[in-house]
Amino acid sequence: MEKLKIPNLSAGQLSELLNTRQTFLLNRFFLKAAAAQSITHWEEITCVGFNPDKSKLEAIVSVKQSIGYSGGLCSNGSKEYVRFFVDFKDGSGFRDMGYTSFKVADISEVPPGPQHPLKYMTHLFIDDEKYRRFLSCDNAVIPTVRAVLSWNSIPSTNPNDVPHYGNVVNANIQLKRKRLIIWKDIFDALQVKELPDWLKSINLKEEVKLPVPPLPPIQQLHAAYQKAKVPDHRTFFSAVAPSIKNGAKFKSLTSYNLFELQKLQIDVKAIADALLKPAGQADVTFEELVCVGLNTPLDTPGAVIKLKKNSGFSGDLCTQGSQEHVAFWADWDNNGSFDQYLGTASIRVHDIANIPADGLYYNVDLPVNLTNRIKSCITPNVIRVRAVLSGSRCPPLPTPTPLTPGATASIRWCRSAPRRLQKWKRNLPM
Repeated sequence: MEKLKIPNLSAGQLSELLNTRQTFLLNRFFLKAAAAQSITHWEEITCVGFNPDKSKLEAIVSVKQSIGYSGGLCSNGSKEYVRFFVDFKDGSGFRDMGYTSFKVADISEVPPGPQHPLKYMTHLFIDDEKYRRFLSCDNAVIPTVRAVLSWNSIPSTNPNDVPHYGNVVNANIQLKRKRLIIWKDIFDALQVKELPDWLKSINLKEEVKLPVPPLPPIQQLHAAYQKAKVPDHRTFFSAVAPSIKNGAKFKSLTSYNLFELQKLQIDVKAIADALLKPAGQADVTFEELVCVGLNTPLDTPGAVIKLKKNSGFSGDLCTQGSQEHVAFWADWDNNGSFDQYLGTASIRVHDIANIPADGLYYNVDLPVNLTNRIKSCITPNVIRVRAVLSGSRCPPLPTPTPLTPGATASIRWCRSAPRRLQKWKRNLPM
């Protein structure tokens, strides 16, 4: 689905283009529907992710221009609509999951600009329970999500339609394993065609409680990761790093100890040397933070993470796996110093053998109390936020720099009170 790219325009050409955009809905009402063009000069979905634990789809939208959104923050402005479709790979194709929207407005390029692009996040919860399956430990149900962005017009329920203003993005996501299983699920997964006599008395529809996922045996994990060329400093990151006095806080699901590593004759010093590399030398071989945005109605920054490899995440779906942590930092005065730590959001990930070539996309989000940061709609409140991705341990305080593995991304964050709140919000601290 090709996007229409608009080259640098003269003032006259831009004026004509803006006039066409402003009369877009009027023309659709009185005349024939505008031809689908997927114009992304004003807005564009940059990435899509899914949180299996929350059954939550999210899209991050880049709003690129200072004008063209039907008015400023004190007006009604206009809306960006995102409709989500999911192909659960059950033969039914893309299913409509519904749509969501958020307000956008004209925000001038004034100091401390430039202000654009602004990054917004929007979300939708889905009911994916009936599509979960009890598969082998190293395979997951991997649907494809399609997000359709459309300015000022609700996207069609046809997943193949292209919006006039906006674009379409596909992403591969992972569903959580089935929570409740029955004996039949187990026998189907093991491809048992005929039950032996001593099992025929079992009620095949009886639910089976799954045990708490264990740690994978260290010898088994090490052998598998050596074969997959996963470096030891990643495999045993959480076992070695806590012994290094660097002030980092750890939130690891694995707990191998140094004595177990010693029995396997693993070079612990080499692992320590790899972990002590200067900050900024982030390794994005296995995962990468690809987008950051803000859900303005909920005061919730979020990020989309891309997993690139089928191993290196401390175990398959029958184990505890590992966690990816994203820390958020704010630069409230736009001086280039991200001096306020907002908090950290995490998500559990695993080794998945059937990961697609393009990887898997996950999202995390972090509710933040911004009550004392709200300004009137007369003064657009645009600030920068940095997200830092780190595996196994939480990013360190107080420096918002990436660790191995990790990456950083910056956004511009717009949050202003509407006019009806202006009076009683006027004296709040900046």
